[in-house]
Amino acid sequence: MADEDKIGKTFSKFYSEWLLGKFHNLPDDLQLKFYRGDSEKLCAIAQGRKKRWRDSRFIIDGTKSNGRLCFFSIKESRNPALKLFLTMIIKNMEKNIRDLLYMDEMEERIRQKGGKAACTDRLVKLLIGDLLNVKWLIMSFVEGVLEEKQLPKQEYLIHISAQKYEQRVVKTKMFFYSENSEAGEGNIIFDKNINREDRELSFDNMRTIRKMMEMSGEKHGLIVHGEEETYYIDGIRRVEEGECKNPLLCIEFNGHMKWSLKQGEDSFIEYCEGDFTIPALEGNKQDSEWVKELRCLKDVIPKLKEDDNAIHTVQGIINELKKQSHGTSIVFMDNKTLKDEIHRLGGHKRLYQMKEFNILEQTEEIIGISAIDGAILADIEGNCHAAGAILDGKSVLKGDSGRGARYNSIVNYVNGVYMDYVDKANKTENSSPESIWCFAVILSEDEIVSLGIPEELRKQFKEQI
Repeated sequence: MADEDKIGKTFSKFYSEWLLGKFHNLPDDLQLKFYRGDSEKLCAIAQGRKKRWRDSRFIIDGTKSNGRLCFFSIKESRNPALKLFLTMIIKNMEKNIRDLLYMDEMEERIRQKGGKAACTDRLVKLLIGDLLNVKWLIMSFVEGVLEEKQLPKQEYLIHISAQKYEQRVVKTKMFFYSENSEAGEGNIIFDKNINREDRELSFDNMRTIRKMMEMSGEKHGLIVHGEEETYYIDGIRRVEEGECKNPLLCIEFNGHMKWSLKQGEDSFIEYCEGDFTIPALEGNKQDSEWVKELRCLKDVIPKLKEDDNAIHTVQGIINELKKQSHGTSIVFMDNKTLKDEIHRLGGHKRLYQMKEFNILEQTEEIIGISAIDGAILADIEGNCHAAGAILDGKSVLKGDSGRGARYNSIVNYVNGVYMDYVDKANKTENSSPESIWCFAVILSEDEIVSLGIPEELRKQFKEQI
């Protein structure tokens, strides 16, 4: 007989870890749970509707067990796209896992085979196969959001974004209103009684739609009314400053085959030349590699594993530094190495030492500090100890001719520092080489983020990447 209090525990851990490995903007502590109590107390981001589950594990006639599937995180999330995505997943689980006996059997397969191998198990694929397919998840989310928000199908939107007007690409917005809502004063409104069918969003009217988009331009947007599954362009409205706070649904066309769906400050979908992304889950595609590496560092740097907030702190600092208009870099070290390096470099006037301050609490100041040449030196709590550091060191790595001088010098520096201090620790009695670590974040002028990680540390998690 199975323990009711442990229903789905192995499966929940397996699937939560799979999601975190595929979608890099999810909360680090996201968990899926079969929960019996008040899910509100868990800061539930999404929960299922099914409260009573058929359970053949206890009684042959299929008694029912109480409980809900829910995703929760210690940190409350108000991101509507994240909630919709996770709710979609739960809805599919409720549909496919019709009896908790299936859950029990699936968990046994996961325990026997391990996480990666379990993904190819026939029973696991039968019950949740689609939910282990990233492309299927994204496309199901796209279709689900457009349907829930009562918007045109993706095929129309893609076709519209592909249109050109006298070789000019499309850059404007469409604001969607319900059937009986008014666009307000100060806008250009078309007469609904004259040739409205020519302004319907349909494949037959693409040339007319493209002309109207040209009329509205970047500083205006088209007013679109939806009536059941039919949509009409009924006017042009000005896009005011602070428009991001407007609660209207908006399709923003940003160029040839590029568009996004937004509502106020929330971004639901981005489309670019055949690929859909969900910003709330994936962030910028260019960022995916460094986010992966940062998470993998938790397994090789004990301090990152001990401090649940450390990864969030580093990500927050990176996001702040990306706001400046030039490249910069920041090196994180364990406290002893940091102290020794500040003393060494400071003795040769190769940095500006300062009283430590928390970077995320003084974001305006750090933008100015990062403007000068040289790197910032910081601890893992996000405290800045020095800036303008000119990083030296003997060449210990082959350079990458495809990258700039900043990247090559900093990657060489963190490798040299790590090797030197580990070597000293190995030769010193009562020293702990495992406590020594460092890594750097390098931001290029075009906002590309790279991590500079000592090769010895990188080898330890290379398989995970």
